[in-house]
Amino acid sequence: MVQTMTEILPGTPDQVRRVRRIVGAALGDGHPCLDDALLLSSETATNAITHSGSGMAGGKFTLRVECTGTWARISVCDGGSSRLPCWCRAGQDATNGRGTELLDSLAARWGVLREGVGSTVWFELERCASPDQTPELCGESFS
Repeated sequence: MVQTMTEILPGTPDQVRRVRRIVGAALGDGHPCLDDALLLSSETATNAITHSGSGMAGGKFTLRVECTGTWARISVCDGGSSRLPCWCRAGQDATNGRGTELLDSLAARWGVLREGVGSTVWFELERCASPDQTPELCGESFS
């Protein structure tokens, strides 16, 4: 059974910590995707606040968490920007710019949807409860 939670949050930097708490509460301490979900949701929320209208005065963004016991899909919908998120490589000494590399490395799937003026960055994580199972046997995929 898929559990779903949606929150509309102010587009301020202190909300990134709240995103981590919401995702952690939705997945629960024992969820096999928890660590990656916390990292990637923090990254996508930070990007929404930093690179879109969500970070402007009065801006907001929407966090949506869908999960089962072995799978999670998290999406962050921002307040819009003139540019789409790009997949780019950060320089070796860069202190930022690794968000899409992290998504590409850790997520089973991820993407960007452009809806009206806003963009939604989503990612899916799946892990098996047993190391003997493969993602095809234990993972669930939902559209």
